[in-house]
Amino acid sequence: MSTRQTIPLKSSSPRPTAGGAKSNTPLPRIPLELCDGPTQRLYAFSAFVLLQALKLWYWMGIARADYAAEFFGFILWLSLDVLFLVLINYLRIPWLELPFLRLVLAFFTLTIINFVLFTAREISPTAIAASSAYKVWGYIRSPVSSWAEEPNADDHEHLLGKYTLLLKPYSSAEFNREGRCYCIPRNSGFLMDKPEIPLIFNGSEPYSLSYSFTSFATNATTVRSLTGPFGEGSKEFRKTRSNLDNGSTVFALQAKEPGAYRIVQALDAEKGAIRVTRNEAYVVTCPEAHLPGHAETTDVCTNKGDADIPITVWGLPPWRVTYQRRSLGAKQETQELVIESEPPGYESPFLPGWFEGDTPNYGWAKPRELDLTANLGLGTPGEYHFAISEIRDGCGNKVNYQALRAQDKIEAEVKKVNVRSRPTVSATCDPRKPIKIVELHESSANIGLNVRHGQAPYTIRYTHQKDDLDKPVFLKDLVLKNLDDPHITVRKSGLYNIISIADKYCNGTVELPSDCEVAVASKPTVEISATAIEDQCAGAIGLTMVATFTGEGPWTLCYDIYRNNNYQQNMCKNSPKPRLSLELKPELAGLYRYDFKTVSDRNYGHIAVSVDPVLQMIHPQPHAEFVPVSGNNRACRGSQKEIKIQAYGEGPWDLQYQILHGGQAKVVTLENIQESLVNVTLPLFEHEGMYSVDLVSITDRANGCTKSLNVKDMVIEVAPNPPTAAFECPGVIEIPEGGEKDLRIHLTGGTPWFIRFGLKGDNTTYLHRADMRNALVKVNKPGEYQLRSVEDAFCQGVVVPPADVCKVVYSQKPSMQLAIDSIQFKGGPAHEKIVRSKDDLFVMPPVCQDSVRTLEVVLNGKAPFELKYELAYKPIKGSVERVARTGRTEHSTLRLQVENKRPGTYSYRLLKLSDSLYPDVDIRHKDKAVVFEHVIRPLPTASILKHKKQTFCKDEPRDDQEKIAIKIEDGAGPYELTIEVEGPGRSKDVIEVPNVVPVKGIYHWTPPTQFTQIGTYKVSVVRVADMNGCQQSSQQALEQASIEFEIVDTPRINIVNAEKCVGGKVKYTLEGLKPFQIQYSLDSSARTETVNANNFEYRSTKAGNLTIHQVCHQVGSQQTTCCSRPIDMTTRIWDLPAAKIADGHSVVRNMRDGERAEIVVTLEGEPPFSFEYVRKTPEYDSAKRWLGYKEVKERVRVDDVHEKHHFIHAATEGTFELLYIKDNHCEYRKRSRV
Repeated sequence: MSTRQTIPLKSSSPRPTAGGAKSNTPLPRIPLELCDGPTQRLYAFSAFVLLQALKLWYWMGIARADYAAEFFGFILWLSLDVLFLVLINYLRIPWLELPFLRLVLAFFTLTIINFVLFTAREISPTAIAASSAYKVWGYIRSPVSSWAEEPNADDHEHLLGKYTLLLKPYSSAEFNREGRCYCIPRNSGFLMDKPEIPLIFNGSEPYSLSYSFTSFATNATTVRSLTGPFGEGSKEFRKTRSNLDNGSTVFALQAKEPGAYRIVQALDAEKGAIRVTRNEAYVVTCPEAHLPGHAETTDVCTNKGDADIPITVWGLPPWRVTYQRRSLGAKQETQELVIESEPPGYESPFLPGWFEGDTPNYGWAKPRELDLTANLGLGTPGEYHFAISEIRDGCGNKVNYQALRAQDKIEAEVKKVNVRSRPTVSATCDPRKPIKIVELHESSANIGLNVRHGQAPYTIRYTHQKDDLDKPVFLKDLVLKNLDDPHITVRKSGLYNIISIADKYCNGTVELPSDCEVAVASKPTVEISATAIEDQCAGAIGLTMVATFTGEGPWTLCYDIYRNNNYQQNMCKNSPKPRLSLELKPELAGLYRYDFKTVSDRNYGHIAVSVDPVLQMIHPQPHAEFVPVSGNNRACRGSQKEIKIQAYGEGPWDLQYQILHGGQAKVVTLENIQESLVNVTLPLFEHEGMYSVDLVSITDRANGCTKSLNVKDMVIEVAPNPPTAAFECPGVIEIPEGGEKDLRIHLTGGTPWFIRFGLKGDNTTYLHRADMRNALVKVNKPGEYQLRSVEDAFCQGVVVPPADVCKVVYSQKPSMQLAIDSIQFKGGPAHEKIVRSKDDLFVMPPVCQDSVRTLEVVLNGKAPFELKYELAYKPIKGSVERVARTGRTEHSTLRLQVENKRPGTYSYRLLKLSDSLYPDVDIRHKDKAVVFEHVIRPLPTASILKHKKQTFCKDEPRDDQEKIAIKIEDGAGPYELTIEVEGPGRSKDVIEVPNVVPVKGIYHWTPPTQFTQIGTYKVSVVRVADMNGCQQSSQQALEQASIEFEIVDTPRINIVNAEKCVGGKVKYTLEGLKPFQIQYSLDSSARTETVNANNFEYRSTKAGNLTIHQVCHQVGSQQTTCCSRPIDMTTRIWDLPAAKIADGHSVVRNMRDGERAEIVVTLEGEPPFSFEYVRKTPEYDSAKRWLGYKEVKERVRVDDVHEKHHFIHAATEGTFELLYIKDNHCEYRKRSRV
């Protein structure tokens, strides 16, 4: 029955991990939280073992004499080993990350191992040197002229099998060699595998097993028996590993429930007893640790003290609990802490002072439960997570909760603790400046608060004491749901003091300043004083008003203005100072009253004032000024100008002004002006220049006051003469139909000018603005254009006759003379020299292809000319091609280039003619299109058809070369040919062939001589002409009109020697030109081989008849193949004999002393046979594990065997292996050293 106690403990010193401390050592690529270091090393070691096992399997599967496979295997597995080392270093697995020097040492070690394994026939010091160099360098050798159908024959095909006899040693076994303690989970939901206890066998493997089991719960012992065979797939007792370094085999016994396990008996397959070391193995319940109430979050305030985290442990004491504390604040870190504890008075074999009586007592092994408390100081605000990382029980079993959570095998138990910051509060007022409130019913003020830290809602407690200190203090609470504008609203004066603050979780601190004084603000007042502004003539023209304020600025004073008891407007004036000065000067006369209504300051708005109104009678002064003129102030000499003047004050008025020009002044007086806006007409301007008009004085007749005026004068510019306009028209102006022309007009006067003109007899008038003295106006109609008026910036002008009229007419269109005599055709030879008319066409004389011809026509109009025409080409065979072209000239004669590159019929259709005035005028002749037609005759061509054979072997029939086929195309027959013949050792022969009439375009020409000597002949057609005189004789045109013939010799083959067994070589010599094509066959299998040497070797790989059928070589520039066929060149190839021990298998047999074994040797081939075998002694390691054979103990030769089977009887241990086999025809010896 389990016991339960509660013991509070303090945590040990925190040990920072990767999350909380920095280290210069690089972290593993695979996080240790996901897979711890020992597990990563186990995976790495397993991968290395698997790689070496695959290498061994590959090594056992390749042929020992197959040098290519051994060389490839050496490169392949060395690359894989190096890649494995680099990958291990990249992963940074703890304890497996090698420094650079050790990494290089490991690389060289693996290189030597692979070199020995894949190049030495036998793994022995005496065989390494001789075998390695031969097999590595033997594979990389220079190429020879040889060929084989299959890989070389090796020992796997002819000398197969090994038979090994071993004496069986005594067997032993060890149970739980390391004396470990194992555990089983308390419930099946805990995802952990059931433990397996190792049992190591030496010398043999078990077939039956008996073991005893003592339950910790009942203290009862039972014996259980198991019967094999036991493989890797067995459930309760299975094989896990074999062929360890000491030759041992490891089996595992699965524990199903807690208790003590002990091996009673073990027997092998032959019922032999295996000596077992009876070590006892304990299997207890796996330890557990939990966080009670981990789903609930605990809130703690800063500076409160330590946080208690309860932990419940269960299993075999004493316990060692490792847990993590993780901070999720701004500075994230992770710490590991350890708790060690055990129940009071607990004893076990794993603790000092244990004493066991005569009778075994397993009460110590019963699981117990204990409640622990982790007391942790948390002073920094933030969120903390607590989770159990690992628990270890009293006998060393541990459960890694962190790894199980990473593999999603258990649910995470995480205890969350929030350390809350305490809130602080202070007032934002200035103790030296009281907060003011106004004397209104709903008036209030705000005391600003500065609240920091904590979490809403906040509760703030404050006191209010009235102005009289003897009055009692009132206590109030304020709740803030958020920190948007935190404040205390006050409506009464007095002293307000903050005494405490608390948020949702913690009580806070009050900081200074914590108190504010609130006082009642006084209402603003104003005092008004006014002083009249006097004028010597008019009297009072305004007043100066001074307002003095009380209260807190800025201030605003509002008042109403009345004139003659009529309301005018309301005015408000702002003043940042307590004294405001205003100067009031109305423009209109009358009795003015100023009524003051309200005054406002910072605290109060629109407070009514009781100030007497201010009265004043106003008489304003007279005044006048010019009204601005839109446009310019300009005029011409002899003209008048009207200006406007605005008068102010009380009318009627008398106005005096003066006109200044050329140093002279003229004063003008206007009397009894009734209207305030006066139109004044200035006198005539008699001279050109600048005139200035100034206002001198104004007098109002109501008061008799005169005022001198000082206003800006008005300046008027006067031109000496009016503008004029005249056409610059030297004669009749021509314009093209649909075009336009610029008419030039000469102007005088000042810019800008406005010109009006039109056609005679047409009432339409055109207005044109000109900014330059030489103006251009566009016209597009014929007729007489007349200037009607002109006006410049100063005044209206005059038009000067007779230059006021300009005549415009249309120009003539361009044309072309189409008389036949005017059209010339230059060039020859041709039967006709001029163009002749035929129907609706103009036909030009025909010419041969590539002749130079031109066509000339006469043009009328204004140069330059542009002629657009369409060129249509109809070949002798095919469809018509059309292309648009353009000809240009600066003269009256246009020369068109006649096309002559391709034979056929050309048509030139003239379309449009343009000159400098008219574009695209249609070209017609008697209302029909103008078309020229021209025929280009083709040049004849000749080419020699490719001969069926351009290279001939000597002594072959040459009937096909007697005649040469010449293909003649184009032109008109009959034809003339010029042929050249060039042969070896002779000059060129030129032959003229007249009256050539080809049949279906082919002419067969018979050479006057025959080609009999060995060498190269060349026949060429150098000229061809037709009946029209068109001919071709250039080398480029006739580059296909030649052919070459070559006479060559044939190859020969001879046999040198022949090895008539499979694996031997048959040698031949070749005569002729390389490369050679050799056709041969082995029985029914025909082959063709290309040889680029004068020797040919065939290495036989299977039995049969080897026959040479044909040998060929390629000669000449056309690579013609010449062949010879040998007669009766056949060689017989015999197969190699073979011998097998144990049907070609490797057999290892264990036998005891006194037994005898029979070894069967199977022979293949044609009797009689002779063979040889050896027996080698076995080799063992220090643990008596067989490693193979060491040296040859005896060598035996057997001759004259006529049967297919032979029997060898042996009674001593060793390995029997074949070395040599011979039959009636061939023999074979193992090439590797023994």
